[in-house]
Amino acid sequence: MHGFVRRFVGQHTAGRRFGAVVEVGSYDVNGTIRDLIEADYYTGVDRRPGPRVDLVANAHLLEHPATLDLVVCCEVLEHDPDPAGLLGRMYSWLAPGGWLLVTCAIDPRAPHGSDGGDVGVEHYQNVDPAIFARWGRLEAMECDNVAGDVGVLIVRDDAGD
Repeated sequence: MHGFVRRFVGQHTAGRRFGAVVEVGSYDVNGTIRDLIEADYYTGVDRRPGPRVDLVANAHLLEHPATLDLVVCCEVLEHDPDPAGLLGRMYSWLAPGGWLLVTCAIDPRAPHGSDGGDVGVEHYQNVDPAIFARWGRLEAMECDNVAGDVGVLIVRDDAGD
């Protein structure tokens, strides 16, 4: 996991303990953020089995009651053909006041495969940061327009949207 991701996640989770956490895209390609998050329950979800994956599943199809304190999704959206749909699904899992913490690639980041290599035949498209304005309260957004990184923290409002 590259430096921007670890720094962004760490600055928002340091000193805080979460009850229930789900990480979407938890497969450990080049490091993890799991060590940065203190939680009573932590479940890593990915579409393929491997290191740091507790549940192999397509997150678009997962149903979960709106009880999660934190959903974290790092470096996944650019590999998903429906990033808005995935954001909406993850947001629906949050309890009121819950956090959705996301990092992903934006322009001008060069295309890369989900395994760290070439894109090959998989989907890849840098994400438009405007996509994050659709859900909840945008608590924090940080863009690195040179490296092509964005980090966002969305909070589900008390009304549960």
